[in-house]
Parts: sequence; structure tokens; C-alpha cells
Amino acid sequence: MVMSNGIMVEGRTKVRIMNELEPVYLNLTAHCKSKDDDIGTKVVAYGEWFEFDFKPNIWGTTLFFCSMSWDNNNTVTTHNFDIYKSSRDKDKGSLCWWMIKVDKPCY
Repeated sequence: MVMSNGIMVEGRTKVRIMNELEPVYLNLTAHCKSKDDDIGTKVVAYGEWFEFDFKPNIWGTTLFFCSMSWDNNNTVTTHNFDIYKSSRDKDKGSLCWWMIKVDKPCY
């Protein structure tokens, strides 16, 4: 179950993406979407996070992917990552919490 406006909602999954880009505390720019839904572009300061929730489809094919980038001394680094993939994440519970680090995302 996922909290939505203080109410538990059965069957929904929440993805939380936290900026852990250190040691120089960079801003993270993330654009997440699925085939059907575009979460939009979010700029997340170091130590902050954003989240979105959704109901996975009954076929087990739900996929959300994100393009993540940050600028370190005028060098932009960009990574693409499947942030939620039903076949990989469906049994991990209703909260997928990712910490984005310079070298990789960590679940």
C-alpha cells in the first residue's frame, strides 16, 4: 500500500529518487516517463528527493525509465536507467527508493 494524501492506497507503487551526488553536492536533473505517462523534468538539490506513484498494470509489463544528468564544472554527465521494471521490481514492495550516486543508482 502507498500513502496518497495521508490515505493508504492499495495496489499502487511509489518511486522515490534521492540525489546523493557527492562529494561536490551537485544538482540532479531527472526526466522520468513510461510509454503512457510523462512525469516531467525535475531538478533535485543534493540531499533532496522527489517521488511519483502509479498502479502497475495487470500484465506485469509496467516500465518507467529516467534520463538523469548533472553538470560538474561544465561537464554534463547523462545516464539512462529503468527506474521501475515490473519483471525486476514487482516483488520488492510498494516503495522503490533509489539513491542516485555519481557512479550508479542504488536501490
